[in-house]
This record gives sequence, structure tokens and C-alpha cells, in this order.
Amino acid sequence: MIRGYWMMLADRGWFTMKLMSLSIIKSTVKEPHPAHARAGGFDVHAGFVIDSRDTQDIGAVTWTQPMQGDSCSLSPNGSSPICCNQQYSITAVTTSAGAVTERYAYTAYGLPTILDASASVLSSSAISNRYTYTGREWDATLALHHFRARWMSPIAGRFLGRDLIGYDGSEWGLYHFGNGSALNALDPSGLVCLAPCKQANRRSERQCCQAAKAIPNFDGGNRGLTFCCDGRVVTCVWSNRVNDDVGNVNARRIILNCIHKHEENHVPDIRPCPDICPDLRYGEPVDGYTFAMSECLALKRHIRCLIPGLRSCGNDLSCKEEVSREITDIFNKMKIACDAANIKGGVPGVYE
Repeated sequence: MIRGYWMMLADRGWFTMKLMSLSIIKSTVKEPHPAHARAGGFDVHAGFVIDSRDTQDIGAVTWTQPMQGDSCSLSPNGSSPICCNQQYSITAVTTSAGAVTERYAYTAYGLPTILDASASVLSSSAISNRYTYTGREWDATLALHHFRARWMSPIAGRFLGRDLIGYDGSEWGLYHFGNGSALNALDPSGLVCLAPCKQANRRSERQCCQAAKAIPNFDGGNRGLTFCCDGRVVTCVWSNRVNDDVGNVNARRIILNCIHKHEENHVPDIRPCPDICPDLRYGEPVDGYTFAMSECLALKRHIRCLIPGLRSCGNDLSCKEEVSREITDIFNKMKIACDAANIKGGVPGVYE
């Protein structure tokens, strides 16, 4: 099972941003420290909208996701890209035709220099773009960046407000930005520093699965889930949920194996995960795929796994009964997903 950004509901605790003309639901999830939770709940990665009515309706949305080169090409209409660097700082905005409208350069802590298409320095953005360093809002009057929970001064290289959880947030100080990695780190909420993953910082797959299960509604109550954790795709199967539903030991083994096959089928359908630690999020489908398509194909593989599993039950009538019930359940889910994806057939004798 994979679940997408556009399937999230704000009332489940995900952060909803309403910027200018477009409303975006963000779904990066991180268990908050109590003090951080009081300040605004879950951690949210950089996400923003630029909507300039004066310059060919330049509009773009960027997520903290891997990009081709340094180009963030996601946009409301798929045609108006922005460009960003390794920290998702905006380096350029283009028109829908691909012509550069403005360029941006930064000091180590994000003091911006705004340039026009010919690299002449501007006193302010000609397209009223305020999203700059690490995708955060720049207040030119105050010369400060707004990191949601706190303001940050690029001149001082520090936050103006104390970290709500004291030195638990950073051993280096209460106002520290980026934990000493200003050229790589992100802190979109002003509460949690995120940095490129190092192998030592990555949680094991087991730890990722435990973390996903511990977050309310993250797994949707499913018996398996494929998602991004600390820079790579992870697949999880929670055997206790199968054990609760399936009494026969042989049927349980067959069903668990087929859930594994189902989740493995999702892995190539998901874009590479952002190299950020700590991070736990739903994956995004590769170009040309939708979540319904991926789920349809995974459920088809699930059925193909269960049918020979049913035969392997032999004379165990209890095993046959429970695996048959599983086949019926998966068949019904497959039909819904495949109809949504407009995919027919592919499982001879089962779904034509």
C-alpha cells in the first residue's frame, strides 16, 4: 500500500499551507517534541507557491524531493518551473516558456541577492517573490527569514527566538541554525534541523517500520506499507495484524508472503527519496504513474501470489478457507484500484 500527498487529510494532523492562490496539504510527518507540538504540531518540509499575476502567471510548487539537476519542475500546471539548489533555496524563476525571470544568490546563512535575467542586481523582487533561502519567506524590510516558529537573521546567522525545547534541540545553543551545516541543513519549521543523511544517522528498516507504526494514521491501518525513511524506500509488513485476522498457521505464512510481494511491487514505482535525516514520508510515484496504477499492479501481483498459495494448502481445509477469503478481499480491492487507474485484465482467469 502506498499513500500519496494528495490523499492526506488535514484533520489527520497534517500541516495545511494556504499561500496566495493555491492550498497545499503537506505530508511529511515527524513525531513532535511536546513543546514543539504546542508551537504548531508536526514538522513540515519546504513547500511553497509563487503566483505572480504580473509576469505570465509564474507559478510553481516545490516539494522537498529529489530533482533533475537543480531544477524543480513541479508546478500547478506542469509548465512553470523554479530552480533550486541542494537546500531547495530558490536560485531562479522562469516563465512557462522557460525564460529566466529572476535569479537569486545567497551568503552561507541566506542573505539574498536578487538579479534580473541579465544578472543585474535588483533592489527587490520584480515579481514579488518572497520565497528564497531553503524555500522560506524573506522579509526585505526586516532583513529576516521567516521559519514559521522563529525568525532567522542571515546577517547574524542565527534565530532570533530561543528553541522551545532548550538544549535538546541543539547542543550548540538555543538560537543555533543548522547545527553547524548552514550550507546543507534545512529547518523549515524553525523547530527541527534536517541534514543530509550519513549512514550512521540512518535508522534500520525495522526502526523505520516501528516509527511509521507509532505515528497515528500514518500506515492507514494497513498490514503493509511502502514509504520513504531517511533517504531510501522502505517496505514494511506488520505480522501482528495478519496474526489477529488469520488463525491457520499455513494460511498466515502464505498471506504474509504475498503481502511482502505486494509491497515489493511498489518500490520501483516510487521516486528516489530525499536524502534527509531524520525523515519519514509517503513516497511520490515516478513520472507516468499514479497511486491507483501502482496499487492496481501490486494487487495483481498479490493475487498471482495467493492462487498458488491456495493450492499449497493441500488438504488443509482451514488454510484453504482463510486463503480463499483473502483472495476475495484482494480481488475486490484490485477491482476498485484498477477501475480508478483505468486498467483492465492482466490476471488470466481472475480479472478479465
